[in-house]
Amino acid sequence: MKKNGLTKIVTTFKLNAPYLNIVFYIYKNRNFFELINYDDTLPGLHIQFPQMILKIYKEQFIFETINNTAVNMEYFKRYTAYGFYGLLQNWIRNGFRENTDEFIHEVIDLAKTHIYSIEYIGNKEENL
Repeated sequence: MKKNGLTKIVTTFKLNAPYLNIVFYIYKNRNFFELINYDDTLPGLHIQFPQMILKIYKEQFIFETINNTAVNMEYFKRYTAYGFYGLLQNWIRNGFRENTDEFIHEVIDLAKTHIYSIEYIGNKEENL
């Protein structure tokens, strides 16, 4: 990981489990996240969860595509956020069939197909 001021840049080929702490958090709190399997337990969870991932991507990360392919980054972040949410949702609905390391490995392998690097720029409040 390179540090550039307050930012941190990592290529997807150097990603590993600690970069996806959210997966460990979800697994540790799986009793809560399993509620996603039931439509009426937490109204709006199905909408708010992917929107929160998207909000984090928009506000705290800069993505670089493979070969610096020019894309609409707004769409790219939405595509990536909702794709990640879909994988999380499937993992939860399947009862966490893969252990956290296996799941993270699959997510990273998929990220390598379209993301070259991820730059963490942090919260605006952190940078003030």
